[in-house]
Amino acid sequence: MARSCKVAFIVLFVLLSASLVHAQEESREVYFDFGVFAYEDGDYEDAEANLKKALEPDPFNPLYNQYLGKTYMEMGRYEEARESLTRAWSADQDIPGLKYDMAFSVYKMEIYSSAAKLFVEITEEEPENVLAHYYAGICLYKEADYMKAIDLFIAAADLSPSLEASGHLYAGMCYLKVEEFDKATEKLEHVRDIAEQESLREQAIKWLDITRKQKRARSPFKCYLDTTLMHDSNVGLDPSGVAGVKPVSDLVASIYLATKYNFVNRKDHTVGIGYTHFQNKHQDVSEQDLTMSALTLYTTYLWGPVGLGLKLIPDYSWVDGEGYMTNLELKPELTWKINDRLRAKLHWNYSSNDYLQDDGKDGDTIKLGAKAYYLFQNKVSILSGGFSQEKKDADSDVENYTYLKTHLELSIPVFSDFTFGAAGKYYVKNYYNSSTPKRKDNTYTLITSLAKPLVSDWLRVAGQVAYRKNDSTDNNEEYDKKTISLTLVANF
Repeated sequence: MARSCKVAFIVLFVLLSASLVHAQEESREVYFDFGVFAYEDGDYEDAEANLKKALEPDPFNPLYNQYLGKTYMEMGRYEEARESLTRAWSADQDIPGLKYDMAFSVYKMEIYSSAAKLFVEITEEEPENVLAHYYAGICLYKEADYMKAIDLFIAAADLSPSLEASGHLYAGMCYLKVEEFDKATEKLEHVRDIAEQESLREQAIKWLDITRKQKRARSPFKCYLDTTLMHDSNVGLDPSGVAGVKPVSDLVASIYLATKYNFVNRKDHTVGIGYTHFQNKHQDVSEQDLTMSALTLYTTYLWGPVGLGLKLIPDYSWVDGEGYMTNLELKPELTWKINDRLRAKLHWNYSSNDYLQDDGKDGDTIKLGAKAYYLFQNKVSILSGGFSQEKKDADSDVENYTYLKTHLELSIPVFSDFTFGAAGKYYVKNYYNSSTPKRKDNTYTLITSLAKPLVSDWLRVAGQVAYRKNDSTDNNEEYDKKTISLTLVANF
């Protein structure tokens, strides 16, 4: 009898235990179901609470952890999402959609290299997974792997009509990054023509403009031409330096041409030759007519944000049709792209000049200078400034000097495609010699301008008003100078 009672007790205990385990499993499943329902309804706080209760008896349940990770992603808690998804991944990697959720969590954490690897694996396992193609492309774009990204964006666009515009937009941006400008234009024009969303169309138009500008900038041949008509209140004190002419007011027409061609035209290395020509013609004071021609041999190297350039510039100038000066200049330059908005340049110049009509001015000049350029957030307004210090040792003591130059310039858009410019310059020139009293000049210049594109951005018109005042310890060298000019500029 006792043996029978003992057996009955054991059987009853097993049955009760089994019932409790079953009830516990049913409870976990109920909490999980409630969590999934709340997740689907967008009630993520309730989903989190139920899923955590479902996980209490079994913290490493892969399916429950997957949904908790998905819930955290919807709540923007990406680090916690990654932890939950990692627990699910360590338990069972074959849960449908888990790899995509893992990829998306690290994508949201901006760990693009890891996300790209997972998304690409999904595209290989599931060739019809549109979003995997799309996000793999975005991750590779962020990682600057543009050629692989292009194929993925185009595949996403082909698989889904709703992603056609954005897929081709990203493909066009990738082609631009690798400087395949014609293919970039083709893709971006397609987006401009078919995009239903105004924002995508505007993005395509913006990137088309950037593509055109970069294509022109990367062309091996460049040409700049401007023609100016100017009224000068003080022609006799023109920087050409011709002495013995009484200062008078005159109308001056000028032309400036600068061309160059890159024999080597890589993004990180250029070698080329350039030619510059300047010529002006005075209405009344023909003896002030100046002509200058210069040849430039140059090379540049880029190492990431740092660049090194070297120029050799021989030039020849004439005044009133007669030879005036020859000059040979050597100019190393160091550039630094500090960030997307700030750039700096450091340059050193050595020049040797020969004044054909005054041997006393012959000599050597050394100059050291620096410039900085800041692009404002609107990516149109520019603030720039700099300074240079030069010293000339001439054959005649009276022509020896040191020259400090500083400048600050601002260019901002105003209205109807007009750009307003303002500049201030301050120069200090100290002559040093042993035979005559020392002379010091302080020169102040203020410039305002207004420019507007004509027809296209490669052709524009600009008006300028400038005032210059020179204070000198030599009263004979003091002067005021006012100019008003109108310029037509072509840049292609």
